[in-house]
Amino acid sequence: MTTRIPHPVAMSEEKLQHPCSLAAFRSTKLLVGCYLALSGLTLVAIALLRSDTARVIVNGSHLRGVFAAR
Repeated sequence: MTTRIPHPVAMSEEKLQHPCSLAAFRSTKLLVGCYLALSGLTLVAIALLRSDTARVIVNGSHLRGVFAAR
């Protein structure tokens, strides 16, 4: 039977202040920020695409013909 060494739940203050830890934290914040920005831009692009599609459908000749006959 092997005994596992438990991993610490929190890092010590000394390890958190290490330059490599700080660089990793900064790069993680950058990646999360880029992900959020891209997902936000994607939502904006989808909304614009939907609005253009709706405008084409509403302004289409078939729909105008249906309402002109009334």
